[in-house]
Amino acid sequence: MNVGNLIAVCFLSREVAHREHLRTDSYAAHKALEEFYTGIVPLADALAEACMGRHKAVIKDIPYLAPEGKPDIISQL
Repeated sequence: MNVGNLIAVCFLSREVAHREHLRTDSYAAHKALEEFYTGIVPLADALAEACMGRHKAVIKDIPYLAPEGKPDIISQL
């Protein structure tokens, strides 16, 4: 997997986690998912910037991904 695809998976995981956060009736899951979806984008951004700095090149291909079938946070993660 290249770094652009990894970043895309992180972004998709954030989206699926945020939706599940709003759907769950479990307070523990609600809070855990909130921590995940608020934390994953800064981590993905730091990874992308570190890779760009290391290779002195912009990541030009970060695909837009969509979940296959009905998104499920467990299978997504």
